[in-house]
Amino acid sequence: MENIGQNKVSLIFEKVDNREVLTKAFKMTRDEIIQEILDSGLKGRGGAGFPT
Repeated sequence: MENIGQNKVSLIFEKVDNREVLTKAFKMTRDEIIQEILDSGLKGRGGAGFPT
């Protein structure tokens, strides 16, 4: 269990190449980007746990 002591934010942003992410995003359609966000299960930051 190498993730002990790390919070979720640290795990999400660990070893991310921003250029790679942007390159992928620019090749996607709007619908593909929306579907990617929906599939991720990303939650809003307001505290109520609403999906993004």
